[in-house]
Amino acid sequence: PYTTLFRSFCQAMGKKAKPDDDAADKPKAKPDDDAADKPKAAEGAGEPEADATDTNLQEDGATPSTEAGADGEVGGGDAAVQMSPEEEAEEAAAMKEVMKCADEQDFDRAAALLRDRLKRRPEDDQLMHNLGVIFTEQCSWLEAEDMFSNAFDIQQKSGKVSLATMYGLGTVLTEQGGTMKLLQGEALFRDCLEMAAKQEERGVPDSYRSLVSLSQNLERQKRWSEAAEVWRPTCTLATGMFGEE
Repeated sequence: PYTTLFRSFCQAMGKKAKPDDDAADKPKAKPDDDAADKPKAAEGAGEPEADATDTNLQEDGATPSTEAGADGEVGGGDAAVQMSPEEEAEEAAAMKEVMKCADEQDFDRAAALLRDRLKRRPEDDQLMHNLGVIFTEQCSWLEAEDMFSNAFDIQQKSGKVSLATMYGLGTVLTEQGGTMKLLQGEALFRDCLEMAAKQEERGVPDSYRSLVSLSQNLERQKRWSEAAEVWRPTCTLATGMFGEE
């Protein structure tokens, strides 16, 4: 059923859905290491997941991927940094504390911990992403934009772009408003949809979230007819995911 829903929203967005036969011939995407809307714990540090924010905390030590994850990630790892087992254990303990602070909504302490780690590893895109998530929770839009932008730049250079980072950047740009930032946010949400669509059924949650955010972005631009066109497949997708009620 989700394949049919994907075709409907892809067509509504002006994008051609893939035939089923083509899908059978393509290699399937790797399972992702991150879960959207929750701090990463299972892979990397071995800690249980805890709710944080829609832009998704990423835990250090997660394995990068080259495909969009089912719940928000494409290559969200810091591929450039190699750590010893002792350093990995230290990073895991630090991220455990960050996730605990986020779960308790102690965002000031979480931000301080991440800043401290970032001083030691200034090119770590995961730390930048996670600090962007904390700034987003604090509604510190400019600071969040700076962190997500820096993380996105590093990911582009490494060829491992994170869907969650793109979504986070699009979110904070949209929250700030203004013509240029709204247009940039719109472009990012459309890119998120393209990534998620490649995942077919596994990309449904990210597709839904990106469609909702794109609709809201278009509303802020007062492009009402376009927003309505995006809301239609969004509602169709929501019905398939959550039922009529």
